[in-house]
Amino acid sequence: MGKLTTMEFACGLPDFDRPFPIPRNPWNLDYWPGGSSSGSGSGVASGMVLGALGTDTGGSIRLPAAYCGITGLMPTFGRVPKSGCAPLGYSLDHIGPMTRTARDAALMLSVLAGYDASDACAVDVAVPDYTAALTGDLSGLRIGVQRLEEYAGEEDPALAGLFADAVSVLSAAGADVVEISLPFYREMVAADFVTLTAEAAAYHMPDFQTRWSDYAPGTRSILSMAFSFSAADFVQAQRARRVAQHALNDLFATVDLIVTPTSSKVAARIDDLGEFLSDGFLSVHTPYWDSTGNPAVSIPMGFGVDGMPLGLQLAGRPFDEATVLRAGDAFQQRTDWHAQAPALGAPSLAEV
Repeated sequence: MGKLTTMEFACGLPDFDRPFPIPRNPWNLDYWPGGSSSGSGSGVASGMVLGALGTDTGGSIRLPAAYCGITGLMPTFGRVPKSGCAPLGYSLDHIGPMTRTARDAALMLSVLAGYDASDACAVDVAVPDYTAALTGDLSGLRIGVQRLEEYAGEEDPALAGLFADAVSVLSAAGADVVEISLPFYREMVAADFVTLTAEAAAYHMPDFQTRWSDYAPGTRSILSMAFSFSAADFVQAQRARRVAQHALNDLFATVDLIVTPTSSKVAARIDDLGEFLSDGFLSVHTPYWDSTGNPAVSIPMGFGVDGMPLGLQLAGRPFDEATVLRAGDAFQQRTDWHAQAPALGAPSLAEV
């Protein structure tokens, strides 16, 4: 249908001094819809579009999905070709669907997924029938659970109850639920940031040197952080990523899926985005999966105390998006959080 807003080069923050619309959250226009795929999140949530593309390097599909109360799937790294997409982090970037439901995400992924030689990162593996996996039954699946409260800092007061209820829904669908601990969590969040900023700086370096003032202040603030890291820091981040991938593979030998909150807090107010940039990322639980490359989906699981959406994150083994979507769809067959829409005249699911 058309173009939707994103933050400049998929990073930074909305800039009121630029001649571009400031994206807003349709649940409350004083709140941010998340980024970088801001317009995709708010466009789907408001009913303007039934599906949209998002890009994810540190959470830019799943975070707007959580903040806007929709479904956002980050496929396995290499599952969807990135040809034609301006890179942010060469070894972290993903393209994926943002939709109202997991079923719609499965339909979109069926079209998006597949090998293309034009992308050096694309992986030539078979694309399954994603919709055939949506049985509504989770019998035989073992799901590892971690709320990650030890890493989150401040939590929304409603989160603990909503997360417990969501896990109970997965259990009622037939899953065996066990407590787990994600290996190298802090290290993978740090590795994502070091890798993202370094690879983005490498891409933008020619323009940094000649057009520095053309970049928005938020973009400059984030990308210039790369200059505080050394080449040794970057190499060490890549070594840590490989160690964590092996440890995570060992964990996935014991569970089929892992569930966490997408974020421990609801979206920030637009007027408070500067504060979010300084410490709000502590509440965000998406970068881990960018560092490891595993597929992960965010689905709505309810509302925080101020009436803004919160998301549930389900992650799976590499190239096993089918099981991730199966669990998301089974959850949505038993709940109606995904069917609720903000009061902006958006059509209901029954009307579309």
